[in-house]
Amino acid sequence: MAGNVLPQPKAGTRLGKLPRLIGGAWQSLRHNPIIIKELRHRMRSWHGLVDLATFSILLSGFGLIMYNTYQNSNRIYSYRSYIYNVYTSNAQTPRSQELGSNYFVAIVVAQLFLACMLAPSFSAPTIAGEKERQTYDIMLVTLLRPRDIVVGKLFSSLAYLMLVTIAGVPIASVAFLMGGLGPDQLIAGVVVILVTGLSLGAIGIYWSSAMNRSVTANRNAFINILLLYFVGPLLIVYALNVAFQPTPISFQFSTYAENNLKDAMMWVSSVNPMYAIVDTNEILKNRPGSNVLFFGNTPKEFLFTPVTRFLFISSGIIFIYLWQAVSHIRPLRPEAQRMAKTSKPAKTTTSTEAKTTEPLG
Repeated sequence: MAGNVLPQPKAGTRLGKLPRLIGGAWQSLRHNPIIIKELRHRMRSWHGLVDLATFSILLSGFGLIMYNTYQNSNRIYSYRSYIYNVYTSNAQTPRSQELGSNYFVAIVVAQLFLACMLAPSFSAPTIAGEKERQTYDIMLVTLLRPRDIVVGKLFSSLAYLMLVTIAGVPIASVAFLMGGLGPDQLIAGVVVILVTGLSLGAIGIYWSSAMNRSVTANRNAFINILLLYFVGPLLIVYALNVAFQPTPISFQFSTYAENNLKDAMMWVSSVNPMYAIVDTNEILKNRPGSNVLFFGNTPKEFLFTPVTRFLFISSGIIFIYLWQAVSHIRPLRPEAQRMAKTSKPAKTTTSTEAKTTEPLG
C-alpha cells in the first residue's frame, strides 16, 4: 500500500548520495576481475586452508603461553591480597581483569607483527611481478582504469590477511572470560589490525608500481615501513625530548595533556600501531571513564586516544601511497594526453578528390 511506503531521500541530497556511493564502491570491489582471479587461485588450493589452520594453532599456543605467564606473575603478591582475591564476593577481581586485558593486548600485538611481515610481502610483488612476467602491458590495455588495477591488486593481496585476522578473533575473545575487556576494545583491535594491513599494503603497492623487480620492491617496502613506523617516530620523540626537556619525559597517564609538547610526541608515537594498542589499553585500565576513542583529565575534557590518532594518520598514509601508485601505472602521462589532444589528424582525400587527381589519357 502507498501509505506504508517509507519516504525516500531526494537524489540530490547528501543523504541520498551516500548509500549509492557505498553501494557503488562495494559493487566495484565485488566485480573487480583482479580480485576474483586472485581469490579463486588462492582459495581453490589446499595451501590457503593449511596455512590458516597453522596460524590459528600457533596463535592459540602463543595465547596459552602468555596466559600462563601472566597468571604466574599475578601470584606474586602479598598474603592479604591473595586472601582478598580468593574469598571476595566479587566475581571480577582487579587481578583477573588485568589478566584478561594483558592477554588481549598480547594477542593483538602478535597479529600486528604478523601483519607487518605479511602485508608488504603479499602486496609488493603484485605489479612488479606483472612487469617481470611481461604481462604488465597486457593489463594496461584492458578496460580497467588505473585506480581499479591498484585497488584490485591491493585487496586481492590482502584478502587472505583479512581472513587470518578474522580467524584470530575467537582466540582474542577468550579474554571476555577473564574480564577487563569490553566489546569496543575487541572491535578497536580488529579495526587497527585491518587498517595496519591496508596501510602497509598501500606502501607495498606503491613500491611495486614504481619498481621493475619484485625483489627491489620488497626491499624498499620493508625499509620504508621500518623508517616510517619504527625508527622515524623513535628518533623524532628522542629529538624532541632532548631539545625541549633537560631530563627524559616520563609518560604518566595523569600528565598526557599538560602541554603541547607531550601531545605532539603522542601524535608521533601513535604512528606505530603496537604503541597505539598498548597505550590505549593502559589508558582504559587507569581511567575508568575513558573509552577507546576519547579520554580526558577532567569529565568535560575529550582528547583523542592513541588508537584514534593512529586511524587518522593511517588514513592519510593510505590515501597518499595509493594516489602515488595510481600515478605510476597510468598508461598515458598528462604530457602525452595533451599532445594527443592538440595534434590534428592527417587530412584524408575523399573519393571525388581522388577522381580529379587521376592522370589524363
